Amino acid sequence: MLTRWLEQNHRESHLPEAFDQHREQSDGPELKQYTTGEQHPKHLAVRAHRWDPIWLHGFILPLMAGLFLLLALSLILLWHFNVRANGFKLITNNHYAWTYGPTALLIFVVPIWRQVDYHYKAALPWQLLQCRFTSAEYSILLDYVSPLQIVSFWASLRNSHFIVATTIVVFVILKLVTVASTGLLTEQSVGLPVQNMRLALTTSLNGSLYNVSAPVATTDAPIAYTAYGILAHGLADIPGTTPDMAYETVRLRSDALTIDGSIQVQVKALFPNFNCQPAEVSINPSPYDANGQQVSDTMSILSPSCHMMGGAQPTFVNDLNRLTAPLTQFRGAVQRVNCSDRDVPSEELVNWQLLTIAEVEYSILPPEANQTNSTANDTVSALPYWRIGVKQATSVLCRPSYGIGTAALKYDFSYEPPLLSAAIDQNTAGNLVGFRDNDLGASFTAALAAGSNMFGDLSENLAVDFPNTMFKLMAAGHGDRYENLMDQDVMMSTAERTFKHLAVQIARKNIFQEDNSDIVGISERSEKRLVISEFSLWVMVAGFILVAVLSFAANWMRLNKPIPYGYENIYGLALLLAQNHGFQKVMDQVIGYDDATVRRILANHQFLASWSEDCKQLDLLNQAKSRLEDQTDSHNAGTGSAPKELWWNPLTLKRWILVMTLCLPIAGIVTLEVLQRLSDRSHGLGDVSDMNGASSIIYTRLLPAFVVLVIASLVNAVEFNIFVLSPFDRLWSRDTKCRQSLQSSLINLLPPLAFWKALRHRHYAALCSSIATVLGASLTIIVSGLYTVEQISYSTEVVLFVNQSMNLNWANSSTQDNGAAALISLTESLNLSYPAFTVDELAFPYFDQLGSLDAIAAESTLQTRLPAFRASLNCSILNPSKFNVSAVYNSRINSASANVDARLPLPNSCLRGGPGGNLSYIEITYRVGFAANASYIGKILDLHVGPYDPILGSAFGESDPRSNNDNPPECPSLAFIYGYIDLDDQTQNSVTTMMCYQEMQRLQVNVNFDVPSMSISTTFPPATDEGTVEILLNGPNRSTAWQYRIQQHMDQSLSLFNQTKYASSNLADSPIDPFFQAVLVGKKPIAESLLSSKENASAVYDGILAFYRRYMAQAISNNMRGGTADGVPATGVAADKPQSFPGTVLNAIRKPRVVQQNQAKVALQVLFGLISVLLAIAYKLARLRRLVPYNPCTIFGVASLLVGTNMCSEDERERLQSAPSDRKYRLDWWYDNSRQWHEGDLDCHDTKRRRRYRIDVVDDHH
Repeated sequence: MLTRWLEQNHRESHLPEAFDQHREQSDGPELKQYTTGEQHPKHLAVRAHRWDPIWLHGFILPLMAGLFLLLALSLILLWHFNVRANGFKLITNNHYAWTYGPTALLIFVVPIWRQVDYHYKAALPWQLLQCRFTSAEYSILLDYVSPLQIVSFWASLRNSHFIVATTIVVFVILKLVTVASTGLLTEQSVGLPVQNMRLALTTSLNGSLYNVSAPVATTDAPIAYTAYGILAHGLADIPGTTPDMAYETVRLRSDALTIDGSIQVQVKALFPNFNCQPAEVSINPSPYDANGQQVSDTMSILSPSCHMMGGAQPTFVNDLNRLTAPLTQFRGAVQRVNCSDRDVPSEELVNWQLLTIAEVEYSILPPEANQTNSTANDTVSALPYWRIGVKQATSVLCRPSYGIGTAALKYDFSYEPPLLSAAIDQNTAGNLVGFRDNDLGASFTAALAAGSNMFGDLSENLAVDFPNTMFKLMAAGHGDRYENLMDQDVMMSTAERTFKHLAVQIARKNIFQEDNSDIVGISERSEKRLVISEFSLWVMVAGFILVAVLSFAANWMRLNKPIPYGYENIYGLALLLAQNHGFQKVMDQVIGYDDATVRRILANHQFLASWSEDCKQLDLLNQAKSRLEDQTDSHNAGTGSAPKELWWNPLTLKRWILVMTLCLPIAGIVTLEVLQRLSDRSHGLGDVSDMNGASSIIYTRLLPAFVVLVIASLVNAVEFNIFVLSPFDRLWSRDTKCRQSLQSSLINLLPPLAFWKALRHRHYAALCSSIATVLGASLTIIVSGLYTVEQISYSTEVVLFVNQSMNLNWANSSTQDNGAAALISLTESLNLSYPAFTVDELAFPYFDQLGSLDAIAAESTLQTRLPAFRASLNCSILNPSKFNVSAVYNSRINSASANVDARLPLPNSCLRGGPGGNLSYIEITYRVGFAANASYIGKILDLHVGPYDPILGSAFGESDPRSNNDNPPECPSLAFIYGYIDLDDQTQNSVTTMMCYQEMQRLQVNVNFDVPSMSISTTFPPATDEGTVEILLNGPNRSTAWQYRIQQHMDQSLSLFNQTKYASSNLADSPIDPFFQAVLVGKKPIAESLLSSKENASAVYDGILAFYRRYMAQAISNNMRGGTADGVPATGVAADKPQSFPGTVLNAIRKPRVVQQNQAKVALQVLFGLISVLLAIAYKLARLRRLVPYNPCTIFGVASLLVGTNMCSEDERERLQSAPSDRKYRLDWWYDNSRQWHEGDLDCHDTKRRRRYRIDVVDDHH
């Protein structure tokens, strides 16, 4: 503002008139003035004419402001299209391509403004001289070029030279914008607009299919099995089902598999409901007479108004005349009832299901009580010594129904394989044509009947929870106890949940058909795209708008004063001084003093510059506030024999600054290498809160860019000093022509021009520093790709505590396996996943859920080494002489059968064969029937030693499990009979009989668990360490054999649903029993032909052993957890002494971390190395110290080397202007030649010659 005011003030007072008036008033001794024009009226033909550099033209600042606004507008438009397009498509995955672009563009903009900044700083002293008489401090000693920007900025504010402050602010803002540009473009996963995508249905709902299916069939057993596996053991849902619905499935086409995002599609779905309500019933405790005949209803319905339909009534109370019972027993029953108040055909009756649980107590009465009761009540006498009471009964009435609606399927492709989730979109009450609610109810009843043997023998009257398929399923999620269902609300909710599980399996089996029709889905894709960071964007936009405004302000504040030609080089000032001898005389009087003294002396002078009328000559005028004679120091200095040696040495030329500038790139090389190794070792340098947040941009882009910007600024400062001093360096080192020295100025050129001029004029130090500066500018570009934010996964150590022990004594193994056979049916035939903590042949102990796992990322893997339990067989094959095979065909019934009679020898430790327990063998007679003349056979048999009841008991099989006790530990417990029988050619018969001991092993296993589900990983299956196998001992005699009775579970509960070759019903009689069906068609099948091959006995044994181990893994998990087995060393650890096992959670924590990129690091190290080498060469080639006595960026600093020289004398003016290239010049110590002064110009003439450091014409001194 002050400069604008000065300019206006100058325009109001015509300068020549003011100067003339001043001359008339300056006759006194206090003021002297010198005007070259008056003393030398003869003007040269060519003079130092006025000149307007292009950088100072009036259109430059508006043009720059327009450029900045254009850049801001471009950024806004770029952001607009980026938002509209959800980011720009990545042309390449190389992040350097898009991180370097914006910064590289600004690298070309900043040097342009650097020239504007320089020229306004350099021209300001000349412009201020033209405004009015100005002190030396604000004219010939004024320098805004060489100090640091912060120093110049503060000085310009203090001096009210706001245009300089403005150009500096613009320059700094552009630097900050350049830093911000490094984070402008980021790679992000962006959600793209929703698009339609063609998919294909694989299954569809069709109610008419039910008309041709068999709702009541033994093939419905998989429905109950599958529901049990999912309900009780958390197995994965069957595709096309959830716990609440069965839905149509789709197939993803190949083009959909490449999507990074998700696909949603709406499909038809079936939603089952059980519609339960409370009911009240009365249980009859005495429905039987003394003869065991049912004489009354077992149950009556009190509310609502319903009655039981025809057929067998449910049993709640045992007939103690024929059966035994526990003291307390929970029995459940599911009964269809009629709740209609009118007569309707049975097929139209609503299918109401009454679910009832009764807690029945049996107590023994003493004889006296019995006699008393007999007298009082004759009905009690039918049950001598017993009393039956129904302690409580809970009942609910439920109606099966379903609705057809839509389900929203979503495939999430961020998982591998894609994760499918299904959600209810709309549930309606309509039915499919051909499939009514009653049909669903009938199928529900059929499924329960088909799975009736799944939980054991229905004649198990001694069970506390009498086996019932529905209630076993309901209790699966409530501690497997019926008593937990006695609350009516719990019973209703549990019945709803269980029915839905069964119903969705019923629907999947009966009313879904294969389909291949098209269906339209919606893809919500996300892909890696270039996204504009709003933080960097608005910083840059705000910066560009601000510098545009400041550019307009600078244009308004600028002084529109002409500048003398060549003001930025030595040649131009030499021409000017040659025309201003009075100015030279003032300068000559202060040369040789230090800066402070010079400033003090010149403080008594004011200076003014005035153009001639033809604007071809600039006169420098001076007025003094006191007589020069009074300034004795100045007079003595002017007549001394040799000036005092004083050298210009600014901060940027201090030795420690130069050393620091040289060492910083080297330190950068070392630092980068250290950080790279740290980044590689620690998978990053540090965590950030967000992948693409402001903190990430600051740490990865802005902060590194700022650091290298500081280094580049120091390199630029070195270049500036070399550029400024390069003409003087050239003059000092050799005799130099005018074009290479006096007329040479590099600081006022753009980098390419300065580079070319330095090369052409052989300013090699300037050339090296110029290259180093260009490389320094490129540091900001390269560093923008140095750091990236990556999702880093790393491991953490954990400790697993196992508080559970294993009780390997399976007491009731003959009658109860707690669903192990049902589970193995699912995993073998339907390929469902294994239950928790079991896999294949292994069962692992449970360990406590780690609290620290809560913070662990999904899809992590817990890697540990745990002890696992594995069952095994120690078998021997009987010599054919020990058994006999016979085959018979019965023509009357058109069937064939075979008998295998064998004697299995017992070891000396177990001579307990036969009913008396005194034989040395076990004798078995196995009969198998088959429909064809030839058949493969296979059978597993439990073996029994005596003593046992000769009528009820048996040496093999499980016809009456309670009639045989478990074998002693020293005895074999299993036999396998398999082979091939041919009635037509019995020479082809081949039968093998094996007798086996069951063993239990413990071994160390390297196992991986998926976190947080804690399921055993299928991607990285367990690896057993067979070298750690330990055979566990049983009983006080330390036997290796264990007495598990598994035949009944194989015969009754094991079903193979994935084949039709063999009868898979658990009630069917097949020559290949369910155990061998699993061996032949299970998870790891063997060829059926191997059964008849003696040579392949080992392969058959391996198949038998493999399936036995897989089944026993489930049996161990379901029946042997908890407690401590007597005589079993270290099979389990008590809860007060938990075992601990170290574990490692792989990919435990996923955090965005700053990662250093090696390629960018190498590029930066190369650049730093080149910069260091180039700077070292420049230091070596350049003379930066003891070169010029005063600041060469001031008028006085350059004039001090020219004043009093021949080249500024009157005789040399014409030659200097007309043919400067013919002469050579040098910077050196010269003897003063006083002939250049006119006598009238000197106040005190001294003929003694003095030696002065200056620039002069070489020819005149040689």
